[in-house]
Amino acid sequence: MRLIAPIGLLLSYCVSVAIANKLRNTEAAVRKSGLCAPIWEKCDARKVSICGGYGFPMQRGPSCLAAVQAGVFQDVCSKVGSENSCRSWKEECDGCGGSGYPDPEQVCTNKCQACATVEDYHGMNCALR
Repeated sequence: MRLIAPIGLLLSYCVSVAIANKLRNTEAAVRKSGLCAPIWEKCDARKVSICGGYGFPMQRGPSCLAAVQAGVFQDVCSKVGSENSCRSWKEECDGCGGSGYPDPEQVCTNKCQACATVEDYHGMNCALR
């Protein structure tokens, strides 16, 4: 009986340490993925700004890219700047999720690449004016 009590105590200690480590790892994953979100939110906001300037989704479409590829819409070049920001933001995505967390980084990269593509077409449209 004297041997069972210390073993039970040791076992409960090991279980509590394992649970604490699991919680710490989960919290770290959430914190790390939170570093990517502000970057991809900038890319999303920039893309929405450009798309809206081309009348997407109310007047043009069927996609944002199609609306921008269709050419200049009203005075979009004066309303929406033609600076290219998304490519530099995409570079910030590299490693934003931390090692072992590729999903947030991939989401960030994909969103910023989509924004950069729209920015490229927008820049070409404005350069031709």
